[in-house]
Amino acid sequence: MTKDFDVILCGGGHVGSCLALALAQQNCKVAFIDSLAPTERKNNQNDNRIFALAAGSRKILESLNVWQLLQAHTTPIEHIHVSNKGSFGAARLHAKDFNHDALGYMTSSIALQHALNQAMEKVDITIFSPASLENFSIHNDHVDVTISGGKKLTGQWLIGADGVRSFVRQHAGINVTVKNYQQKALITLIDLENSHHFTAYERFVGESAIALLPHTPWQSVLIWSAETNFIDHLMSLDDKSFLSELQNAFGFRLGKFSSLTQRLSYPLTQTKADSIHAERILLVGSAAQTLHPIGAQGFNLALRNVALLDHLIKEARSRHETGFTQSMLDEYAQRQAVDTSKTLRFTDHLVNFSSLSDPLSTVARTILINALGSSFLAQKYLLQF
Repeated sequence: MTKDFDVILCGGGHVGSCLALALAQQNCKVAFIDSLAPTERKNNQNDNRIFALAAGSRKILESLNVWQLLQAHTTPIEHIHVSNKGSFGAARLHAKDFNHDALGYMTSSIALQHALNQAMEKVDITIFSPASLENFSIHNDHVDVTISGGKKLTGQWLIGADGVRSFVRQHAGINVTVKNYQQKALITLIDLENSHHFTAYERFVGESAIALLPHTPWQSVLIWSAETNFIDHLMSLDDKSFLSELQNAFGFRLGKFSSLTQRLSYPLTQTKADSIHAERILLVGSAAQTLHPIGAQGFNLALRNVALLDHLIKEARSRHETGFTQSMLDEYAQRQAVDTSKTLRFTDHLVNFSSLSDPLSTVARTILINALGSSFLAQKYLLQF
């Protein structure tokens, strides 16, 4: 049977776009199904997300010809400062100690998507947008897909990059395991009196964690994660009272906090698909797993998954294989599972670490922070160099 496409990729977000670019560079014939029109996704002012990109993620975006379009819209993280309120000692990491220009980079979701859209305009990808996946059926050697408007597509493989509520995953009958942390994250932009000097701060305060990440020269992104009721309390405060509470928790290292943008909050859960692939189906990104934001591992993990898949396809083609084969996907699933399991455990440990509040646990947290400050291997794992 003639297949229209090698891969039908459902999901027009950041991870799906990165994977579409990787596949197109491998000369795969890709159908890209995006629920939003290009102009709508480009100008989506409701998307207030901020991404912390690991140094390793920069290399992946460079290989996809995205970094060159994004770099001007990023802020480097040159230093990381980890501390525990009420305790002596801190972990301090510096890019120069790793012979890097930066330990990571901050960018907005809109800037990243715009760069991805620009890169996709330069490669051969068939885009269907705005369009949604309505149905699909799996056969021995192909998959039939129906998108909005009743249009039929045929491909060898179907990839679900369609988010945490993935239609592909649900329709394939793949279950998902959900871990509810009983926490929320509060996110806003904070205006600073003192420059952050390109420093990312992680401060543990009682049973909560405060991250202040460099954005503009005099502004930082605040991510405050804590037990749900406490975040609801913070959301209920007026701006002046909220800034006072933040100042008391963080201190005056960045001077007096003067103003902030709209506060947003969302519940924190971990989701993990029981399997990331089935017959002629593969799940990537949030369709496969989502993580607690502490440590900023989620999108960076998804990018590493994209890079791994790209590498395995190249290896297969060097052996004169078609690239996408069941054996290749089995190998991908095994290797991806190792990275994912390590990252999930690491994130879980950080969450548990941030929730400690009794005196003995606080002492233990201080010891661990100081150990991080002196362990080069632990630092490299955290930064994913």
